Amino acid sequence: MKNLFPLLFAMLVATETFAQAGNSGNSESDSQPHAIVSQMPEYPGGMDALRNYMITEVQYPPEARDKNIQGTVIVRFVIDTTGLVTDVSVVTPVHPLLDDEAIRVCKSMPRWTPGENEGKRVKVYYHIPITFVTEEDNVKAKRNNKNKSKKKR
Repeated sequence: MKNLFPLLFAMLVATETFAQAGNSGNSESDSQPHAIVSQMPEYPGGMDALRNYMITEVQYPPEARDKNIQGTVIVRFVIDTTGLVTDVSVVTPVHPLLDDEAIRVCKSMPRWTPGENEGKRVKVYYHIPITFVTEEDNVKAKRNNKNKSKKKR
């Protein structure tokens, strides 16, 4: 039987969502989340701390691991004007087991430094891709990347 160990890569990238109901800051209502702001929200300690949080807190669901369910769940949430994570939802689902875990972890994040636009705190959309992959597949991927690098030389 394969000895599969969960390995999580949290590829964390703030993305701008132009197709969403966000606004660019010149709006009648600042109650709507913004997609583009002059100062994006920041996780306490920065991106490295956010990666560490995800790696520490995400638990690969045993049933998903046993069934070799893998993939990247893209989660969208709003950082409100006080830094709280709200309105967590899955933008790109993989499987309910992985989707639910990604939502759980995002909902449990500590307060962020809120985003600002024109010096005023505003709600901001934020996206995080969370990749679930087994250790065995991660080793294969690393080997393939290493071989590709050698061929380019």
